Amino acid sequence: MKVWPLVILWSAGIFVGNAAEIVAWKVPLIRYFDEAGKRGGVLCKTAPEDSQFFKDGDELWDLKNAMPDAGDQKLSLDWLFWNATSGRLVAKGGWINLCTVHEILRVNALPKHLKLNVNLYEVAADGAPLAENAKPVSELSIRVRSGQNSKTHWSANGSALAIETEVILADTDSFADVRLAVTAEVPNQPRLEVNTAFILKAGSPLWVARDFDDKRGLDLQVLGMLESMEGTPLREVVMIQKKGNESRSLWPQQRSDEYEPVLVGGAGWIMSCLMSPGELASFLKVSPESNQTDPFAEQIMPERTKLLLTTSVKPPALISSILDHEVLDATEWFRKVVPNLGENLDSSGSFAGYDPIGQRLYFYSPSQRMVDSMRQYVMQMCNLHPALVRVALDGIGQTRLIGKSGQKASLKRIVDKETIRRSLEIEPLIGENDDVVDLRFKFEDRADARKISEINSSNSLSDGKALEILTGKWPDGEVRSLRMTTEILRISPVDSH
Repeated sequence: MKVWPLVILWSAGIFVGNAAEIVAWKVPLIRYFDEAGKRGGVLCKTAPEDSQFFKDGDELWDLKNAMPDAGDQKLSLDWLFWNATSGRLVAKGGWINLCTVHEILRVNALPKHLKLNVNLYEVAADGAPLAENAKPVSELSIRVRSGQNSKTHWSANGSALAIETEVILADTDSFADVRLAVTAEVPNQPRLEVNTAFILKAGSPLWVARDFDDKRGLDLQVLGMLESMEGTPLREVVMIQKKGNESRSLWPQQRSDEYEPVLVGGAGWIMSCLMSPGELASFLKVSPESNQTDPFAEQIMPERTKLLLTTSVKPPALISSILDHEVLDATEWFRKVVPNLGENLDSSGSFAGYDPIGQRLYFYSPSQRMVDSMRQYVMQMCNLHPALVRVALDGIGQTRLIGKSGQKASLKRIVDKETIRRSLEIEPLIGENDDVVDLRFKFEDRADARKISEINSSNSLSDGKALEILTGKWPDGEVRSLRMTTEILRISPVDSH
């Protein structure tokens, strides 16, 4: 992973924001406090104040005077405690100081895994969508590291499920790039083999494949959860305390309305974009520092990344439902890098901010035109993922398969050792305007040995619109047609089918 050390920039004057917040990090303390530093802590019998991050009987250490060096900035926290019982470092202070603690901890650089659940369902005899309470006939869970190939196999009572997968985990959000090969066997059904790739959103189930021959069929679903090396879901690694003794995750999250302007309160528009500190440096045209490091030295953790700081600022009350804590003031940043924006930013009600913990850039204005202009400018920096394509064939049973634009994917139903009963191979390519899919495909149906259908062809299809690609009439008068639909998916959906 490339590290972008950023220059610390301080604006003249007093900080605008000074409201204290309570933030807790689930981190392995040994990475940041050596034994001497740990001895510098003070064992306390009581918590510094009431908080959901402290419970009766917790082992608490006051570490305010044992915090590792913050470099150019002097930390000024209300308090800093290590909860040895829950394994959380808990701090209270102003937003600038909390962001600095987060930067020191390098939370996003901690090792993480994807817990991948693969579930196999039998399709009803009439091909109807699965009921909400449907139970899988086979399920398998595997924990995989980013960039590593993993294999697993499970079998019992005539059923078997084998998985081979390789995942690449994103640094800034909750997505995983997954390559997956599945072989599934269920009594009285042809074996299912699926080989494909997709972007998986953590916590959202994705229906990867379905094949139904008008009598029997199988549905393949995957669900992924990103976890720390200790098994904590990433959404729970960094938490902020809110009113009513509740907490909310601060982990960077991709949103369904990413970079799209949203009307708030009927009085203005807000857009936001997931942007890592490195992407922010590129956006602001800040060059990375040249650091002389020993290439032979042991690297337990990536080099610490310095924060790009201005002042902290409280967002307008109108957008509190979207942004409910202080952020770094991004007004001067935008003024310098976005053409012809200076005078407009000075207009009443405009707001620009960056959250280095949630890694999100915000811009609000009463002018929709101004927000639209900003959206166009920063959209190139937003963390967009390659689109998925869902290909569906209906008419000769039902076959559906998820694949990535520009890559091949396949589904096969096999009897005996290698006799193919049904199969689908696809290679979709999304057009420049995201409204047309050029699809190379091959489909074969031999479920009924007396009525065989095969097609190997290419078509251009409009997104979401069905196209009849094959029609045949048998000697007995039966007419069978094959309809194809392609659907472009920018974000892995929580879909029903």
